[in-house]
Amino acid sequence: MTGFFENVGKLVTEKSKQAVNKASDLTELASIKNEVSSLEKEIRNNYEWIGRRYYEVDGNDPHELFKKQCDDITSMQERIVELGRLAESIKKRSASSESQEEAEASGVAKDGAWFESQQNNDFS
Repeated sequence: MTGFFENVGKLVTEKSKQAVNKASDLTELASIKNEVSSLEKEIRNNYEWIGRRYYEVDGNDPHELFKKQCDDITSMQERIVELGRLAESIKKRSASSESQEEAEASGVAKDGAWFESQQNNDFS
């Protein structure tokens, strides 16, 4: 019976060591994966930085290889400006409309003059 418990003890010890080694390997693999991911992100950031700087420096007269993308960027930037102006005009129109509605609701005519309705003077 003592041999049985010794064998079970050895088996448990061996399996425990294997589990610890497996956990250690998984931790190391996760660490490697995280480092690779960080390095890939940094590479993407550097590519983006290079592209931005190229466009800023040579975007008006790009190399033939980059002409379409530079022209596309310029067109999209111009469209963004147009859309911004349109949005501002809509905001102003909306604000003006709201002000007019509030003025009319409070008894101020469109020209800003105050008027009193005969219907509201029932207290006289």
